[in-house]
Amino acid sequence: MARLRGGCHGDPMGRVERPVEEVVVGQRSGSAWQRASAWRWASAETGAVVERIRQDARAFVSDLELGLLYEVARGLHGADPAFGHVVELGTKRGGTASALALGVRDGSGLAPVVTVDCYQREDPSASFDHIAARETFWTLGLGPERVCQVVTYTGAFLRMWNQPIRVLFHDPSHVYENTRDEIAAALPHMVEDSWILFDDFGGTWGEGVIRAVEEWLAVQREWEVELRHSDAYMLGVHLVRRI
Repeated sequence: MARLRGGCHGDPMGRVERPVEEVVVGQRSGSAWQRASAWRWASAETGAVVERIRQDARAFVSDLELGLLYEVARGLHGADPAFGHVVELGTKRGGTASALALGVRDGSGLAPVVTVDCYQREDPSASFDHIAARETFWTLGLGPERVCQVVTYTGAFLRMWNQPIRVLFHDPSHVYENTRDEIAAALPHMVEDSWILFDDFGGTWGEGVIRAVEEWLAVQREWEVELRHSDAYMLGVHLVRRI
């Protein structure tokens, strides 16, 4: 198992795909998000994109999560970055950033997806780095005009960032304090009708993420839970939307 320090990304290696046990969706009947959450049954196009990522990149999330990322990014409107950027915290090998970038490409054509990872690992044998991620992007036809790769700590990045964010995918370290601080640093940049997706929202691996997110949601009124998903491996995704 590879664990990263600071604001970096960490994850179990060689995750096995398992059946979905729980999918809870927001109640806005007929909404674009409901279609996104049910992508496995309703969107052959999304399924084809997920299959392509699986063939060309080692993504450490479920097919359902890749589909969610693609659908959320594809559903954005407006070609002006003033509408908000798509930002990922935790690049790893680039599979999830690719899903976001392909969604942006097939949808609005917004500015490049910005993906951040420091790649400072406690386990030097972990088989991913920024070069491997860049190779993934090129293999999928995603040049720098589609993906802006930033190699730094997520905390440092958020302190420097001064642009609006429309979609944030959070998957760096899963330490409670880091997650709490990253949420606080990102919130001032989140625009109206924006989305935050939290990875590994389940099991002991995600305890820090779960605690930080639940504490934040308990004291605010601007965000609502749209979907949570967990599988037999006790890993999942938690998605919230600013209303």
